[in-house]
Amino acid sequence: QEGYMNTSKAIRKLQEDQAMSCLELAIAMDVTPQQVTRWRSMPDLKLSTVLKLCDVLKVSITEFIEAG
Repeated sequence: QEGYMNTSKAIRKLQEDQAMSCLELAIAMDVTPQQVTRWRSMPDLKLSTVLKLCDVLKVSITEFIEAG
């Protein structure tokens, strides 16, 4: 729907684009792989988490939003 970002979709797409595994993302984010798995199934996340994901995945917030 318009104006709605699906963070789980964005994470999955950006990981796929960069060939980054859940384990690699977890290490870069300093969280457990289980946490990454939860993020990949949650439709929204805290902005602070999204911003850190953008940093780790080397994308802008706009690119993250568009991926979702």
